[in-house]
Amino acid sequence: PSAETETEKLEAAPASKWDLSRFREAGIGAALLAMVIAMGAVKPESFLHLGNFVDILSSVAILSVAALGATFVIGAGGIDISVGSMLGLIGAVTGTAALNGWPVPVCLLIAIGLGAFLGLVNSGASLLGNVHPIIVTLAGLSIYRGLMRQFTGGYEISNLPDSYRALGDGLLWGVPRVVWFAVAVFILAWILLQRLQVGRQMLAVGNSKSAAAQIGLPIHKLSLLSFAINGAFIGLASVLWGAYYGKLQTNAGEGLELQAIAAAVIGGVHIMGGTGTAVGTFLGACLIGVINNSLSLLKVNPYWQPVFIGIFILVTVLLDSWITRRSERRAKG
Repeated sequence: PSAETETEKLEAAPASKWDLSRFREAGIGAALLAMVIAMGAVKPESFLHLGNFVDILSSVAILSVAALGATFVIGAGGIDISVGSMLGLIGAVTGTAALNGWPVPVCLLIAIGLGAFLGLVNSGASLLGNVHPIIVTLAGLSIYRGLMRQFTGGYEISNLPDSYRALGDGLLWGVPRVVWFAVAVFILAWILLQRLQVGRQMLAVGNSKSAAAQIGLPIHKLSLLSFAINGAFIGLASVLWGAYYGKLQTNAGEGLELQAIAAAVIGGVHIMGGTGTAVGTFLGACLIGVINNSLSLLKVNPYWQPVFIGIFILVTVLLDSWITRRSERRAKG
């Protein structure tokens, strides 16, 4: 068979799982609806309050931007656990620039560009050293956080200009401003993953690197691109974080990597790569946002929140593995 035919087959492999993805997305939607109904019954005054929904939407918006970035990296067979520290470092740089009078559009471009650059550094180091991305990004987790604290002197960045805060603070047409950025990122991610060949090629690499190499897909370039996209999304998220909260503490973004990965995996991104949709990841982010909000309203000790998220990841990965094995057995038999 021709290389073109093999390429089409390999790229079709992730697409062949779309029906399963839609089934999973419907399940997440049902779980989300059930949780909203349950919390509405248990805590009607606090949960159903308009201000609470605004808080949920705002937190979900920032998380979904990070999770959509993770979708590209994990879908292509990689992983990046440095994104929380990356957000802190980029936010410190752009926040300081804003305090020194730099125009907001320039700060935004710096954030996106610096994020893409750090993503390329992560992927490039992994490829050059032939080291798994989890090792490189584990180092990045420490390096970027250390650089951020060195840059800020260990102090939080506060009193950000109103022009900077206007990007994420307040409402636009009755919807939190950060949500509009998240919607734009969602549309971009959806187009890249579901409508453009490059997105399907990234998922094809995650599905089988050896098969992708045999048919001539540029594996290294696609890996670099997936990390660059992830970094660019984190750069945007860092600006939204500072704009929404009005300050950037030295621990800003800590734990974001866990929640971003959780949202992606819960949304149907296979932890070993090969699958992933923007819709699923967004729904996963919504579910985590509602879970976090519900635990807070129920006055659950905040130290337990990572425990619940970790359990969700474990259950989702085990369930996904079981479904995959069952589907493969059915296909063979």
